[in-house]
Amino acid sequence: RRKQQQEEEEAQREAVEAERAAQLEEDRKAAEFAESDNDAPPEPATGPRVALRLLNGSRVVRRFSADDTLLEIRRWARRALRDAGCVPDGAWSVKGEGDMFPTSRDELKASTVAQHGVGGSVLNIVRL
Repeated sequence: RRKQQQEEEEAQREAVEAERAAQLEEDRKAAEFAESDNDAPPEPATGPRVALRLLNGSRVVRRFSADDTLLEIRRWARRALRDAGCVPDGAWSVKGEGDMFPTSRDELKASTVAQHGVGGSVLNIVRL
């Protein structure tokens, strides 16, 4: 009986530890994803124009360099949502004409505006 109680207590401790580790990892990823979120690079004078339709129906437009990554567009979208006061609860992404932006930071950093073909398009915010 005592052995069973010890095993149950150990299992509970392990579950609590695993939950704490998962939360720490989630917090680390969120902080990494949001790094430099407030540091918007200056808008280039030339380059592809991208329009973003926000969840409240408003639209914002900005130029990007063809070499800018999709991560820069995602950060711009986050700033625009925050500035408009319409940040969605839960996960969200940016959807172009036909395809969804990648959701991992590495994929967002690996693809450029030119590669993804977002110049001259209207992007939408979608809840996941």
